[in-house]
Amino acid sequence: MKVPVVLTIGLLLLLITIASADQIAITEDGKKVLLKDDGTWKYLEKSEAPKKQSPLEFRAIKTEQVGDMVIVQVKVTNTSGRHIKSCEVTCVILDEKERELGFDKHYAVKVTEGGLPPEASNYQQFFFNAVKASDIRYFQYSYRGLEYK
Repeated sequence: MKVPVVLTIGLLLLLITIASADQIAITEDGKKVLLKDDGTWKYLEKSEAPKKQSPLEFRAIKTEQVGDMVIVQVKVTNTSGRHIKSCEVTCVILDEKERELGFDKHYAVKVTEGGLPPEASNYQQFFFNAVKASDIRYFQYSYRGLEYK
């Protein structure tokens, strides 16, 4: 009679230990999560692909009000490690609530100007009509038609 009681108590202690140990769960989208017995959790691995770094870096250098138009000077830097032959860039201006105030686009990198070597920069001007410079809070940049030499 002693053996079944000891075995039962041993199994109960084992189950309690297992129940209070950290557990691994898998989310609906396939990510592994460590569920800790203290109520916290963390991802075990990232199953998302790393974000691709942009081949161009943009920085607004100067914003100038000229009448009812705003001119934004932007420094465009090639961070791709390759010679860029041409590329069209769009600059969007947004207000404090991230609403679009306007946009301008043109070829920031031109074949006729020799393109843009690695780590080199050029300066572009974007023009926005019927906008006050004081309303601009954010800039968004995008590119398309990127061609390498």
